[in-house]
Formats: sequence, C-alpha cells, structure tokens
Amino acid sequence: MVGGGGVTLGGPQMYPPNSAPNFRPGNLGSDVLPRLRGEPDLFIPLLAVGTLGIQLVWSTEMAFASPYLLELGLSKASMAAVFVAGPLSGLLVQPIVGALSDRCTHRWGRRRPYLAVAVALCTASLLLLGYARSLSHTVLLSGNQSNADKLTLLLAVVSIFGIDFSVNAVMSVDRALILDILPAGQQALGNAWAVRLTSVGLLLGFLIGNIDLPRTFPFSWLPFIWSSSYPDGAPGSEAQIKCMSVFTASLLLITHGLTAYAAIEKVYVASAEQDARSGQKLSRWQSWVQTATEPIRELRQTAASLPETIWMVFRVQFFNWVAMYPLLFWGTVWIGSIYRQQESSQPGETQNPGEIAERGTRLGSLAMFYQSCVSLIISIILPFILPATSSTPVTAGARVPIFGFTLPVWNVSLPSLWALSHFCFALSMIFTWPAAWWSSTTVALAVIAGTGFSVATSNWIPFSLLGILVHEAEDGGRGAPGSEAERLLSGSSSRQDLSQDGVRARQQGDGREAGDDDEDDDLDALSFGADRDVEQARQERLRGGGRGTEHTHAGAVLGLHNVSIVAGQLVVTAISSLVFALMDSPAPILSPSPPVPSPGTSPTSSASLPLPPPPRLRREVPQHADPDAIGMVLRIGMVSAAIAGVLALRLRAKMAAMQSAAVHPSRAS
Repeated sequence: MVGGGGVTLGGPQMYPPNSAPNFRPGNLGSDVLPRLRGEPDLFIPLLAVGTLGIQLVWSTEMAFASPYLLELGLSKASMAAVFVAGPLSGLLVQPIVGALSDRCTHRWGRRRPYLAVAVALCTASLLLLGYARSLSHTVLLSGNQSNADKLTLLLAVVSIFGIDFSVNAVMSVDRALILDILPAGQQALGNAWAVRLTSVGLLLGFLIGNIDLPRTFPFSWLPFIWSSSYPDGAPGSEAQIKCMSVFTASLLLITHGLTAYAAIEKVYVASAEQDARSGQKLSRWQSWVQTATEPIRELRQTAASLPETIWMVFRVQFFNWVAMYPLLFWGTVWIGSIYRQQESSQPGETQNPGEIAERGTRLGSLAMFYQSCVSLIISIILPFILPATSSTPVTAGARVPIFGFTLPVWNVSLPSLWALSHFCFALSMIFTWPAAWWSSTTVALAVIAGTGFSVATSNWIPFSLLGILVHEAEDGGRGAPGSEAERLLSGSSSRQDLSQDGVRARQQGDGREAGDDDEDDDLDALSFGADRDVEQARQERLRGGGRGTEHTHAGAVLGLHNVSIVAGQLVVTAISSLVFALMDSPAPILSPSPPVPSPGTSPTSSASLPLPPPPRLRREVPQHADPDAIGMVLRIGMVSAAIAGVLALRLRAKMAAMQSAAVHPSRAS
C-alpha cells in the first residue's frame, strides 16, 4: 500500500487482469499492449518517479551553478547570457523532441529511446559541471594556470547548456509517457504523483544542499571528490558541487531506470504516407533538409488542427505563468528587500549591511521552503478528496481517511479547481501591499507560503486536462457518458465499475456512440481536424472493441504547451524590466546565491537559517532598491492570474457543454 490512512493510491483495481488499459492496435507493429510493469500499488509512482530526478537537476543547477561560474571568473553580464539556455531550450527542445518521439519506430517504443539518450547526456553534463576543473587540469598536463582556468570556465558553460537542453528533453518524454500509458481516467492521478515527486525533489534539493557533503558518508570515502589541482585540496564550493553532481546524476539514472523498467510501450509503425515519403530517392542534401524540417512540419500541422479546448488550456497557461513567474524568481529577493527595510527602520545599533542582506536572503529561502511544503501537502490531499481523481470508489459528501484524519470529498471538476487556484493566487498578491507598507516579513512569508496551493495545481491540473483532452481528441472526440474522463471534466461523483464487466460495458458504450459522431460540430473538432482520422478512429474502435488510442500527437501537444509557458515567462520578463526602469530601480541582474551555511549552525539562529538558497535561478536587486518595485510586478501578476481564472471558467463551461452534447446528441443537433 502506498500512502496513509488505509487509502490505496492506485491499487490493483486500476488495471484488473486482462483489462489493463486497453489500446486499439492502430498502426502499431506488436500485439503487446502498452502497460505498466511491477507491483500494482507502485504502477503510477514508478511511471512518475523520473520527475523527482528532474527537479533535483534543476535544484543543483540553480543553487550551485551561479556561484561556481562567478568563482571561475565569469562576469554577471556573461552569466545572464549563459542562463538564457533555460528558456531557449524550453522553447525549442521540448516541442522538437515531442514531435520526433511521436513518430519514433524504435523497438523500445516511441519515448524510451529518447529518454535513454537524454538521460545519458544530462548525466554527462552534470558530471562535467562538477569536474570541469579536474578535467581541464588533466587535459592540460603541462599548461599554465591561466589556460587551465579558461578551459575550466569553457567546460562549465558547455555543461550548463548541456544540462538545460538535455533535461528539457527528459521532461518532454516523462510527461509524454504519462499521457501515453495511462488511460484518461487516470491522467489526474498520474500527474498528481508527478507533482508530489517534484515537490519531494525540491525539498530534497533544499536539504541535501545544506549538508557538508564532502565530509559526509558516502562521499567522504570517494577520493576523487578532492582535487589534486590545489595544494590543500579543492575549495569547499568545488568539492560540494562535485558531490552534488555525483548525487544528482546517480538519482537521475536510478529514477529514470525505474520509469523505463515500469513503462512498456508498443512499437510504432510508420503510416503509408510516411513510408512513401521515406522511400523517395533524395539527394543527401534533400534528405538532410527533410529530416531537419520534419518536426517543424509536424508541429505546424498539429497546431493548425488542435481543438479549441486545448488552445484554451494554452491561453490559461500563458496568463498563469505571467502571474507566477515573477513570484518564483523574485519572491526571495522581495522578502529580502522587505527585511532590509524592516531592519533599517529599527532604532538601535547599526548593523552590517552584508549581514542584513544575508539574513534577508535566507529568510526568503525559508519562505520558498514553506511554499514547497504547502505544495507537497496539497498535491497529496487533493487527489483523495476529489471524487474524479481518487483511486478508490467514493461519492461526494463522503469522508475519506488520510493519515489518521478524515476529510470531506469535494464535488469539484478539475477546470473549476484550476480557476479557484488562480483567484486564490490573485487574492494572495493583494497582500503584497500591506507587506510593503508595514515592512512586515511575517505578512510576506505568509503570502509566499500561501501560494503553494496555486503552485501545486498549476503543475498538476493543466497536464491532467491535456492528457484527458488528447485521449478524447485522438479517439475521435468521444468519451462514453459516465466514463472516468467525463467525471474528471464534470466533477461528477458517481464511480463506474472497474471490473472486466465495467470495461466491456464502456467498450459497448463507445461502439454505440460511434453512430452519433456527426451530430455535434464541437465534438467533431476533437478529431484534430482530419475527417479521415475520425473515420479511421471509428473503424479501429469497432475492430478493437472500443479500445483506447495511441495518441500519436501527444509529444507535439505537450511541446506546444511548453511554448505557451515560455511565452508567458518572456512577456512578464519584458514587463518587469519596464517597471523597474520606470520606478528608478535598476533591473534585476543575475547574482550568485549566498554561501551554504557551515555545518553545525544553530537552526534557531536568525543570522544563519539552516536552509540552502532556493534551487532556482535567483535575481537580485541592489540594496537601495525600493522593494515595492518587485511588489508592483507581483501585483501585475495578480491581474494576470484573475484573467487566467476567468479563462479557466470559460474552459469549464466549454467542456461541460461538450459533455452534455455527448450525453444528449439530439440537443446538440
């Protein structure tokens, strides 16, 4: 059993014998169904455990890469250019890898070959970051120190680009695997596990980064941790980043090894059109151009044929990240600025500005730690109390046991909950005014911690909705009335039998629905805009007994989804730069995170809280800056969050209308 309070988080009833998620043959070359391997209670955790490794990679890079590069002599302006690799890779890598993996014909399946390559590249990049100096001194045996330092810096910069590009590829494949393997009714639970494990990775990054790893077992037993390039061994920061790179690379390999073991994919067989295209006699140059432009063509075709509901999810995500991005990047700096303002207004002995700045930064780190804790708790509790996502039969108004407590079940749909989280975020941003007016770090801490609810839902619900919509879209836009997907979208509390009889009943229901496909234009739009795909889906549903789909567009859809996220981040970055300029405050610049507190620091000491810097790329403002400049950016996010909430409500209404049309096709006509 996984979880607490006697509630199973995905037990054997998910995939009963001989009825584990049914997928129709389609254009696949094997009779083996996509499925999960291992203990039933661990099906979904094993599928999602890779997200823990991914988050630890981000934590390591954001917490340690900045000070390490500065230590190597990289200027802050140059560092800003280096860390452009993050959004750039998100904008390019995820859509391209998603489109390529959609058409992969490898015998391992569509996703796992890309997963293996991306994890290997990410592991190599992590180790290169930690051992850049050691490698440079090994290569330049007779070189001078200046050349070795230049080579070290070059290798470190290359490793940052390697980490950013490879980890984005890993993220793309991880999410696509969840969408491919799990049926529509399990998408919310699968993505909830992804959020839980992401939060665990975030907290692990906070805690592990605070330990003096070079003197801690088992790293203290590894002689290569200490560099021979220095008379007294490597400096503490370099030894620490070596340990973190080894630990993170090991965990990344272990977690994705478990995912690759648990997920069994079917072999994709190219369509006749693709076979004909690949069989054409082309020159080497023409072949190269066709290979290079194929993913772009796939993305354009997918984008042009996306149903309106998926575009609505993209729009919500755009405004969501316009609101949330400033908080995640500048929340620590905002609290630090308020703390400096609070201390400067206190009468008494003048304190060292450097010490005040360090304490303020650590207080901001504590706020982000609280936010992560709230996010983890929310991601654990919500799937229990939502009848549409709970893995056990429950009804609205009932109470479920969770870790010794009983909580009522909410009859709320995923789009409604998503809208609620946006409005809660907007409400939280209102309190940035009193926090700045009163110079109250207590209010500021509460604001940051309270947004953990919105952070959890923003990392969970959009992917769940996309999983459900892609399942419905590539199945010809059909979800049987009363199906699990229908309950996820409507919030209905009725639970359907998950036995073999229940599966057969749903299959028969799918067959009956096939005759009503032309009666609703909105439902036809869910076919990705291709009439022949709809007809093929109908025929394959009849031949396959109403089985699910193979979701050949899943990677491209998730890649386009990430483009909407990055677009929001870029827009709010431009807006914030304008705000800082208008408020006579220099724009935030990249700066190193504060040093990790030394071992033995008292946890109760306000001068040095036992927390590492936040595992994100931090941006500092000068100490003389008005903290309300950042507060103004956060309040602009408040407006954007409110817009996202309204758009989420429209998405809810659209989905409700489509579900109603599916149940009562005569009304739609």
